[in-house]
Amino acid sequence: MVTAGIDEVGARAREEVQAVLSLVARSHGLASFPLPSGEEADLLDVEQAVNVLEDPVHLPPPAKLELIAELLRTGAPRGQFQLGRLADSLVSEEIDGPQRLSAVDRLLERAGRAERGQDAFGRTAEDLYAPEDLFQLFHEQIVATRLLVLPMCEAGVQEVDGHTALVVKTTLDTTDRADDYSSIVDPRQWPECPIQSIFFKEMDPVSPPRPAALGDPDTGEALTLREVVDFSYGFDPTTESLMTTDLTFVYFNNDAAPVGCTYDLAHSYGNKVTVDQGYLLVEDLESLRVRRFTTLKQVAFTDRPQQPSGLVCLVWSIMQALIVASCVTRGLR
Repeated sequence: MVTAGIDEVGARAREEVQAVLSLVARSHGLASFPLPSGEEADLLDVEQAVNVLEDPVHLPPPAKLELIAELLRTGAPRGQFQLGRLADSLVSEEIDGPQRLSAVDRLLERAGRAERGQDAFGRTAEDLYAPEDLFQLFHEQIVATRLLVLPMCEAGVQEVDGHTALVVKTTLDTTDRADDYSSIVDPRQWPECPIQSIFFKEMDPVSPPRPAALGDPDTGEALTLREVVDFSYGFDPTTESLMTTDLTFVYFNNDAAPVGCTYDLAHSYGNKVTVDQGYLLVEDLESLRVRRFTTLKQVAFTDRPQQPSGLVCLVWSIMQALIVASCVTRGLR
């Protein structure tokens, strides 16, 4: 059950998600973001997106920096950002006075130079494991960021059970080694995280109806959940963008393997999908000093083409960054 206060936090999360999708659309030269229904959603203007980013509380610093970089890439002038408001969430409390504004200004300068696929410090995934750590200078004094870089993403098509399915895989690394990552791998918690709740509206047990835990692969047990998702990310006020499926999950968590879950389609209401399967993994890579989040999804829709568009990876990678940064250790506020 979603805890009290989620409505207010969820409304803010919806603004953040819409700001992300607006920026993605702009970066592809689109006038609006296309919805699955074929309709088009109005874009938030740049000023509204900036207001979302300047929120000192909800949006975590790493995701905020990624969105700032995307705004700057799409032509937003740096003068539109209120350095003082950004400093509340990006700068250490030990830094005060003019140094706070200078610190934010340096971050904006770096974010503006970063190319897509780099973090705000200009590093790619390969750079993250180098012995020299430019990030450390900023980590201790300016921004306590956990997210290292936008997730790497691969998208394509594959034959699954006789159907042509869209296949999307993301890989994200983070320096955050906190123990609480159940909100990522336990699907029953997906609607409780503000960011995820924009897409995952319901995850209710079907069989068994009141399980004590997710299925254990060692005993062969599994849990079937009724999933209701909103493919409009909150843009569509009607129910046309909602999709309901029953998915069978198996959760695994032991010392000899990564933590995660697998899922497979049990039933599609309205026969809207013929394939929906994949996995989520969380593993510690000690040699690289990072925690890695990997997702794989194979899905085939009956009413739309399976060939991935140019938007697929950009949307999935930014959303995955927001989910990990916002949900893993921060939980509900």
